[in-house]
Amino acid sequence: MRLSAIDLKAFCECTHALYQQHDLSTFPSHVVNSVGKLISADVVAYNEINARRRRVINLVPEGQTFSSHQIEAFERHIAEHPLIRFAQEDPNHPAMRISDFVTASQFHHTGLYNEFFRSAQLEYQLAFGISSRSGVVIGISASRGRRDFSDREKKLLELVRPHVSRAYQVAEALAALKRENDSLHHLVAHGGRALVQLDSSGRVRELSREATRLLEEYFPPGRRNRLPETLAEWAQEQISVRKSVQTSPLPLICDRPVGQLIARLIYIESGGYFLLLEERSLARQAETLSALGLTHRESQVLALLSHGKTDPEIARELGPTLRTIKKHVEHIFRKLSVETRIAAAIRARDLID
Repeated sequence: MRLSAIDLKAFCECTHALYQQHDLSTFPSHVVNSVGKLISADVVAYNEINARRRRVINLVPEGQTFSSHQIEAFERHIAEHPLIRFAQEDPNHPAMRISDFVTASQFHHTGLYNEFFRSAQLEYQLAFGISSRSGVVIGISASRGRRDFSDREKKLLELVRPHVSRAYQVAEALAALKRENDSLHHLVAHGGRALVQLDSSGRVRELSREATRLLEEYFPPGRRNRLPETLAEWAQEQISVRKSVQTSPLPLICDRPVGQLIARLIYIESGGYFLLLEERSLARQAETLSALGLTHRESQVLALLSHGKTDPEIARELGPTLRTIKKHVEHIFRKLSVETRIAAAIRARDLID
């Protein structure tokens, strides 16, 4: 069957309108409006139906509304609906008419017709499926009371079906991304963790308060909402490595007099990244190392020693003389029963990490 130029113009306008809709919440009303302009019908409806539980999950009609009694009657007789039975077997089924499955006489003898279709003054229906999830079939139906749908109308709906399905998938995907982004926004803003949200190119999208505090404490002042140069270069390098070889990013460890900052890059499915910042302060590490039987000062010295600091560097950071630091190191060796700085550092890292 060949379609006329008018049909093709209506089809193009319908598909164009479909792809302008990106909001899943308004998709049902938008699609029934678009399909209603493509073919003539008394009612065009978006349907979400759980046939197994005999429930109408969502019904968005245009052209006519249905009472609660009519919906209850429809649910009681869902199993009699030939198009719904077909949709259960093939959720993405092509455009089909009720008359493609049963004769008018057979249909008129069903409870579905007598309790629902007749009360709604409807006789004919043409429908197609667009998706299915957790036992719920989703489809678009067109119904009317006089004359059945023609082969031409059936072909028009079959042509538009993949576009409706695709538009639904896009709206559903965007809704999922919005939910993920909203949850990430909440996590960054209120989660209490030191998190930096980056876009796919590594630019900062959002920082938590704790992340802002750590960046200010461990790095020189920089531009607002920009990573410090060292951290930005490392993040870009890790993003490039991940894109090329799909490996897990290596952490960045920054040693400062106040302690140690560890940055880890975490990929998220929506296409961006998180920087998770973890502080290992000197005070906290020293407190942990005191469990080895060390004094507070010895614990501080061991914490710095475990980061590869030399005795002169430890003396500069803590203040005592170099001779005092060497004495502390000797005491540490004796208490830990080790003979080298490496052995002492290993004992410390085992406890700190």
